[in-house]
Amino acid sequence: MKRRLIATVTFVFGLFYLLEYVIPTRWQTVSIGGHHQALLTYVQGPLSDFLIVVMVFSLGLGWANLMGSQWRKLRTGAEGGRAPATMFFISTLVTLLLGFWYMEIERRHGGTARLDPHGDRAWLGYTWVIVRDQVNGSLIASVFSLLAFYIASAAYRAFKVRNLDATLMMISAVIVMMGNVPIGNAITHPLRNLRGGMFQFPTWAIWLMNNVNTPASRAMGFGIAIGVIAISLRLWLSLERGAFFEREL
Repeated sequence: MKRRLIATVTFVFGLFYLLEYVIPTRWQTVSIGGHHQALLTYVQGPLSDFLIVVMVFSLGLGWANLMGSQWRKLRTGAEGGRAPATMFFISTLVTLLLGFWYMEIERRHGGTARLDPHGDRAWLGYTWVIVRDQVNGSLIASVFSLLAFYIASAAYRAFKVRNLDATLMMISAVIVMMGNVPIGNAITHPLRNLRGGMFQFPTWAIWLMNNVNTPASRAMGFGIAIGVIAISLRLWLSLERGAFFEREL
C-alpha cells in the first residue's frame, strides 16, 4: 500500500512540473484575485516551498542516521570505529557550540562580520575562524588531494601503450601538458617564427583542446543528458528497482 502511495505521489508531482513547462502560458491563464495569472506557474511557487521543506526534513533524516550509525560504532566498537566516532561527536559538538555562540553574538552586534578584536570575547571570533576556515579548509584540501592521487594513478594506468588508441591518447596528453607548462614553450621557442608558430607546443595544445577535445566533451554531454532523461523517466514512473522497492510495504 505504501509503495503504491509513493508511486502515485511521485507520478502526480512529476506530471505537474512536466505540464507546467509544456503547456503554453496563454492556455492556463485564469483570473485570480482580479489578476490574470498562469495557474500552474502560480501554484509552482508554494509547491516549490513545500519541496524545500521536504528536502530539509530529508537532510535532518540523513543527519539522524549519521548520528545513529556513529553512536553504534562508539557504543559497540564495531569495525574499529570507536576512535573516529569519538572524534566525530567531539568535532560536531565543538563546531555547533562555537557556531551558534558566534552567530548569536554577531546578531546582537548588528550583524558585523567579526567580533571586536579588543573585546572580552575576541577569542571566540578567532577560534571560530580557525575551526571554520583553517581546520575545515585543511580537511577539504586533504580529501581533494586524495582524489587527485587516485586520478593520477588511474591516468598512469591508462597511459600504458597497449594499442593504437592508448598511444594516441598518451601522445595527445603529453602535447597538452607540454603546451601548458613553461618547459614546453621553452623547448619549441626556437620554432616561434616558423610558419606562424604552428610547430610550438602551445599551438598544438590549443588545436587539440578546441578541435578534438571540445567535440568529444559535447558528445559526452549529450550522452549524459540522455542518461539523465532515462533515469528521470524511470524514477517518475516508479520503474527503478532497488533495496526499497524489492518488497511491498
